[in-house]
Amino acid sequence: MLREKLAPDALIWFRTCETFGARAGIALAERLADFTGARVAGHTHIIGFHQSGLHGLAPGQRADWTEDEGLLEGTPGSPRRARRSAPWRANTITCLANTVPARWFSREYRAAAPA
Repeated sequence: MLREKLAPDALIWFRTCETFGARAGIALAERLADFTGARVAGHTHIIGFHQSGLHGLAPGQRADWTEDEGLLEGTPGSPRRARRSAPWRANTITCLANTVPARWFSREYRAAAPA
């Protein structure tokens, strides 16, 4: 039912801390994109003014970021603590940004997207 309610170009963006981090976050991203038929985006780090580790997936795509991105303590299967966002970390925006850069979607999505 949710899938039918979403616009064809819908984006579900989790602007929350480390939602797409570690093994569970990657599984969530992949399954949610496939289930909803929508693009999804989320972060692998603790976010604040700076928001690092922003990634996106389109339906049918697989994550191209590592399970340990943003991980400070623990393992990808049992994370304990994430890194704080910083301007020098991968895929960082600020809280003032209101779009997910297209280049931060999966490699496969970027390859299929019009230039």
